Amino acid sequence: MAFSTEHFIIEKDEEHSNEKQTIYRSNFKNRDDAKSWLTEYKKKTSTDWICGENYPCEKLEYHEFWKCQLSKKNKLSLSKRNLECKVEIHIKIKKVNKSTKRNDPKYLKRDIPLKGVIIIKGQHNHPIENHESLQYLRVTEETK
Repeated sequence: MAFSTEHFIIEKDEEHSNEKQTIYRSNFKNRDDAKSWLTEYKKKTSTDWICGENYPCEKLEYHEFWKCQLSKKNKLSLSKRNLECKVEIHIKIKKVNKSTKRNDPKYLKRDIPLKGVIIIKGQHNHPIENHESLQYLRVTEETK
């Protein structure tokens, strides 16, 4: 589940999505746009995410991924927050040039290019958007 906001266009890439991953395209311009969208996504879905890695790459402007906070990353095996959830979100921002437009004309040749790629891999193995899942969320600054 992804959603559009007043700031971003989010469009599902039906051609490349499948049962293992859902791909969305967006008009993200930079890292700040991606982080802003992720913050809104967290609030809408009552989920939280642990940053995986930032990939320096010559072919992309930006690539970073996050794991569900209930994954085993940074957890003791007996932790109540270790549900071994395998869901990941990858966000990439493609460079727009002659070559990338040729390889991805459907999204990059638009008046407003959708150069952001959001890939959501897997399904949560725990409930989300209910009262049980809220107990696992970290306390935010707004809540304090």
